[in-house]
Amino acid sequence: HSLAIIVVSATSMVTQLAYITIFLAFSAGSSVCCCLILLLVAIAAFVGVVAALVLSLAHTHGTRTMIVGVIMIVFGTGMYASPLTVMVSVRTRIWQVWADRSDR
Repeated sequence: HSLAIIVVSATSMVTQLAYITIFLAFSAGSSVCCCLILLLVAIAAFVGVVAALVLSLAHTHGTRTMIVGVIMIVFGTGMYASPLTVMVSVRTRIWQVWADRSDR
């Protein structure tokens, strides 16, 4: 019953790797590449730690599914909420510029 989750996760992983590859191909310098590589290593380490903890501490399939599901919901919500926070700050900045122009 988890085939759908595996397909969606694998598809998103391939898409994200394509985005990262395109970003690295067009990045301005080696500092960006170094920072991105460190970020990818940190993410891989986090996934490894979560997998090790879940496999060693949670002994039933239901408990493992619940723990990983909650983690995915938290990070998925953050992933979709972060562009919204940027949009709010851009909207606020546009309103500030508009107000400054109307004061003249």
